[in-house]
Amino acid sequence: MIWNRFGSTLELLLIAEETRPLVLPSPTWEAELEELANAFPAFAKVIYEAVSPSLAVLAAGGTVRPAPVLLVGAPGIGKTFFVSALARVLGVPMVKQDMSSTSTGASLSGLSVHWSNSSPGCVFKALAFGRPGSPPTANSIVMLDELDKGGGDPRFDTFGPLHALLEEESAKQFEDESLPGVFFDASHIRWIGTANSIRGIPAPILSRMHVIEIEEPTSGERAEMASRIYESVVRSMQLREFADHMPDAVLATAAQTSPREFRRHAQIAIGKALTRGDIQTRDQDFRLTTQTARKMGF
Repeated sequence: MIWNRFGSTLELLLIAEETRPLVLPSPTWEAELEELANAFPAFAKVIYEAVSPSLAVLAAGGTVRPAPVLLVGAPGIGKTFFVSALARVLGVPMVKQDMSSTSTGASLSGLSVHWSNSSPGCVFKALAFGRPGSPPTANSIVMLDELDKGGGDPRFDTFGPLHALLEEESAKQFEDESLPGVFFDASHIRWIGTANSIRGIPAPILSRMHVIEIEEPTSGERAEMASRIYESVVRSMQLREFADHMPDAVLATAAQTSPREFRRHAQIAIGKALTRGDIQTRDQDFRLTTQTARKMGF
């Protein structure tokens, strides 16, 4: 059984060939980053300190390892949405790993062949096979979401694989535990962690990351972010004839809603518009019936 899993993975690797391309900056990368900074002013420091320098080296024909970054800020300020937008600008896949629901390091580095349900981790899968609709690249973004909430079970070392993956030299020869003897270069991955606080993150992990505090966006910045989210929702639904701008009257309310919640509201509103045969949402499409949540019995 173990050989069947191991052999099938190796067969897929042979079909996909040995190397993965390094996605280089587009000729207009500086203008694209400038536009991204204007759209996400709270994240401008991330762009100019952590992203732009590495792209400049690549654009000049050099090689550089993107510095692992940790974005620290309050919930609901759009950290995940920003990273998704950054991946689109860079033209690379984004792999999101929720660290709050990870009990071991297996989600990153794979589950050992000693276990019956052994399987590769997300790092190997991203480098080897990419994401649906996105071919594999050497410099994908791996987002470690809610890094401060990892490591909840003291019996397991959730952060263990990161000690090697966040170091350039050890990342060049990384071995997934489900594929012993198969080494691959993970040193070009752009690591981006998110956290509400640095508390709970081991000091050795913090020392490997460039920590950037994200300030609370203003109401105007939140409104602009909501507009971007709405555009991305329409784009993700592949509705080419549907208007990608929402009613101005909705902006004030949208600015007070978390990005994750507003995305859900936008999806519902678009569905309502389509139900009545319209290709543009109206104010009333965003008015949802609210119910008081009942407390759980424990």
